[in-house]
Amino acid sequence: MLQAQAQNDQAQYNLASAQGQVSIAAGRLAQALGIPADIPVQVTEPTADVVDTLPAQDAQRMIDEALQRRPDIAALRATVAAKKATAKAIGSERWPSLYFNGSASQNYFSGENTNQVPENETVLTGGLSLQWTLFDGFQTRDAQRAAVEQAASAEEQLRMAELAASADVWTSYHTYETALQKYKFSSAFLKSSSAAYELALDSYKAGLKSILDLLTAESQLAQARSLQIAARQDAFTALANLAFSTGLLEKGGASQTQNLFSTATGKDNQP
Repeated sequence: MLQAQAQNDQAQYNLASAQGQVSIAAGRLAQALGIPADIPVQVTEPTADVVDTLPAQDAQRMIDEALQRRPDIAALRATVAAKKATAKAIGSERWPSLYFNGSASQNYFSGENTNQVPENETVLTGGLSLQWTLFDGFQTRDAQRAAVEQAASAEEQLRMAELAASADVWTSYHTYETALQKYKFSSAFLKSSSAAYELALDSYKAGLKSILDLLTAESQLAQARSLQIAARQDAFTALANLAFSTGLLEKGGASQTQNLFSTATGKDNQP
């Protein structure tokens, strides 16, 4: 009885800690939603099952698709293109510019004396001009060099961002794979612990085992339930992180999360 009381006290301690974590998580969720922390938010527990196994997937293909889909990479590519265009435009200023201009006009005259002046007169003018700055104190040359260096720096930033994105996808993919394996083993542990508890309970009722054996089996069952719940949470969180790293959680892309794995089955397509 004292051992059972000790286990109950420990369970109450763990319960209080878990309730505090729930309250803190609710406040963080409210902050992420842009509302005050004291406003209650009704959270629906995920109803989908965690997939049993990870479908066969080419991680390199996922990395390539992420590099094409992620908005941060697209923004850096646009920056590189803009800086290259700026460098090219500055470089064109070092060459001569040819300008063509022309105009057309028509005059209308009215009056009594039109012997010497025609009633209508059309005037056409045109011309060409060449402009070339032969020397500007190397201002254009220096500006072009600075623009080229800025473009090179932007290209290097893009390269580093692509490396970081590929590492992010790779890490998220294998984290999700590990989470699925942990969930699989936690489910097996829960199943075996439940069977062991049922056997210990029947043996205790039959007088074959003591109350301490039953308490040990019950404690192991509680631990298995806790591990299974934590593993389920880790699996869903790892899947969300993988979807985010591949650019599927951006605006308008959340509905594509089920297509994260091209070879996924119907069960695997559940969010």
